[in-house]
Amino acid sequence: MARDPTSNSYRPGATIEGVTAIWDRMRRVRAGLAAAASTASGRHEFSALRTELDHLVALTRANHERVLQAIGGSGDHHLATAWNVTAAVHRDDMIFQFLEERSNNQDPLERYLRTGRSSAELLRALVLAILPLGDPGSSFDLLEFASGYGCVSRHLKNVLPGARVTASDIHPQAMEFIGAELGLDVALSCPDPAAFELGRRFDVVFALSFFSHMPEHSWGQWLAALFRHVGPNGCLIFTTNGRITRDAFWSEVEIPLNGIWFAASSEQRDLDQNEYGSTITSVDYVRRQIDSHLAVPVTFCMEGLWSGHQDTYVVRKAEPTRHMADLGSTSWKSSVPGGRTGRTSSGEEPWSRARTSW
Repeated sequence: MARDPTSNSYRPGATIEGVTAIWDRMRRVRAGLAAAASTASGRHEFSALRTELDHLVALTRANHERVLQAIGGSGDHHLATAWNVTAAVHRDDMIFQFLEERSNNQDPLERYLRTGRSSAELLRALVLAILPLGDPGSSFDLLEFASGYGCVSRHLKNVLPGARVTASDIHPQAMEFIGAELGLDVALSCPDPAAFELGRRFDVVFALSFFSHMPEHSWGQWLAALFRHVGPNGCLIFTTNGRITRDAFWSEVEIPLNGIWFAASSEQRDLDQNEYGSTITSVDYVRRQIDSHLAVPVTFCMEGLWSGHQDTYVVRKAEPTRHMADLGSTSWKSSVPGGRTGRTSSGEEPWSRARTSW
């Protein structure tokens, strides 16, 4: 990719190598943003870095169709065929773009499909361990909140064939894509947790990497809003960025004494960064929020369970039908596809660096 000597902008590349140059620059800018957001001396750099990141994200989107064509992502894929899912990816899919940026000469579509499949399999293991379903084919209602463009959604009909899935996201175009391409029920979300009401309840409400973006002033409100949609004997399953995420990706960040750190910066550039940024929370902070807003015990908590770094929580509206200590036992872990030391059928290692508590 050539740089225009008369401007500070980058010209969109005509090749996959050119797009990779954009991604490399985006990684450096994001690293600068994290440092600037966490130190007083670096705050004067924050505005300029955010402006450059906006520009780089726009270039990535402009090159998205070219990337898909180069890797064959807009057509068939051997994993999509094997798992009986569509290989179609929306051009605004931020998860796919995130994986594109970190492709390291790997097929980003394959990583995208494996990522979604791994999450679907882990969700299945949790649901079957917690709810009295009997078998994977038992019918139940599932709300996937903050679903994005269906990275996980596309796998649910095969991994949890009894689930009646409703996908919910704040982006209308994501809801249109999931409805048309994946054939799932959809429900548009909104920015205000107090106004979020779908008029029905679900056996499982699942929010993957949503609370890893919420600021302190709405964190607990969204927790209450999602739990409000859980029906009797149902559960809320959600993930957060915690200690392990901080150590792996933001080692320079100091978590405040109240247990929550927030920076008004994220890859979702079309949303208000003050309402959707980057968040790290301690286990104690999450437990306090659950106690304050939900007034129920934590059913299950494991640090670093999801993707090898995100903390995972389960909260039920009734007493568990099984003793939850079983969730931490060797027998339960070995029932998860791949177990703690193995891999799921998608090739991921969901149990790496995990720690259990309840």
